[in-house]
Amino acid sequence: MLQLDRLSYRTLQWLVAVFALLHNLEEGLTMPRYAPVVRQRLSGVAPAVLLAATRDLSWFCVALVVATVVPTLVVLVATTGRRGRAAAWAVVFVQSLFFVNVFVPHIPAAVALGGYAPGVVTAVAVELPYGVYFLRRSVREGAVSGRGAALALGLAAPALIVGLGTLYVVVGGLAPSGTAPN
Repeated sequence: MLQLDRLSYRTLQWLVAVFALLHNLEEGLTMPRYAPVVRQRLSGVAPAVLLAATRDLSWFCVALVVATVVPTLVVLVATTGRRGRAAAWAVVFVQSLFFVNVFVPHIPAAVALGGYAPGVVTAVAVELPYGVYFLRRSVREGAVSGRGAALALGLAAPALIVGLGTLYVVVGGLAPSGTAPN
C-alpha cells in the first residue's frame, strides 16, 4: 500500500472506477459458466425466486454495465468542477458498495460453491484491501469525516441489496415475453 501513498487523492478516486470495471469484468466473464452451478448447489436451500435469477442473465449483464458506468460518472463528477465534501462522499459511498460486496455475496457465495464464485478473486484481492485503504485515506485527507465514512459503509449493504433487486425487477420487466426472470 506504500505505493498508493504516492498517488494523489484524485488518482485514488479514479482507481475506484478502474477497480469497479476490473471486478465487474471478472463477474461478467465467469457468471455464465457458474450460473448452473449456483442453481444446482443452492437448489432446495435458496428461495426459488433467487435461483430463477440465474436462468436468464440479461438482468445481470445490465446490472454490471450500470455498476461500471455509474461509478465512473460519480468519479468524473467528483474529480472535475467544484470539489466538495458531497462529491468526495459520493466516491467513498461507491467504494463502500464494492467493499461491502466482498462480504455480501462474494465470500459466502465462494464458500457455498466450494471455493470460487464469480467476482470473488477481484473482490478479495482488490476491492477488500483497496476499500480499507481508500476509506482510511479519505478520512486522513479530510475528504470525508470518520462519521461520513461510517455512514457510507452503513448505507452500502441496504443500497446494494435494493439496487440489485430493483435492477432485476426493472430489467426483467423489460425483457421480451417469455424471457423475463421468474
